[in-house]
Amino acid sequence: DVQIGALATVVGVVKVSQVHAWLFTLRHRPLAAMGGVIVAAILVGATLLVTGTQVWFDWLEVGQEAAALYNVNNNWIHLSRDLQGIPRTIVFGLG
Repeated sequence: DVQIGALATVVGVVKVSQVHAWLFTLRHRPLAAMGGVIVAAILVGATLLVTGTQVWFDWLEVGQEAAALYNVNNNWIHLSRDLQGIPRTIVFGLG
């Protein structure tokens, strides 16, 4: 049970948009889900002992900088995915 809970918790932690795996486990196997949370808490605690808290705050700062850059480059990202424009570019020589 703890292995299933740990896997469901890891999926929810690594892929925040997929926390439903842990919620499903919590609903149908609550003991396994709580075991997963305990395993995750132990891993976080061990990481904090080894690295300290500053590394975690640095990681959050890097994520904020990446999000800000993504917002600036949002138009370029959408324009680079203009697959429908490729035939027009080839046929009409635009570009």
